Amino acid sequence: MTYENFAFLMNSIKRQLESDKEISHKIMELFPDSYFVKDTVLIDDVITFLKAEFNDTENWIEYFIFELEFGELATPESVLVDGECTPIANLNDLYLNFLVPNLYNNKIKELNTK
Repeated sequence: MTYENFAFLMNSIKRQLESDKEISHKIMELFPDSYFVKDTVLIDDVITFLKAEFNDTENWIEYFIFELEFGELATPESVLVDGECTPIANLNDLYLNFLVPNLYNNKIKELNTK
């Protein structure tokens, strides 16, 4: 998958989550005793697709989205790979430092077992 397509899907997830959060806050302002139940089926499906596309068995995509809030909470020490800090502060870092190498390494393993 190209970086552009990956970024499009990830940014779509981010926009949807931000929109849901905004709607939830507005509903709480109007109706303080209520809450907004969001439906995440499509987001979950897109994440499942991306994980399959990149063979993301380590859950880097979900970590980036939910734990690091799309990289906003990332620090230089967020991820250590072989004892070295590996950047994961933005989509490009996630794609180039984790997903593409993971996919490449899995393809090499696959070829070596044939």
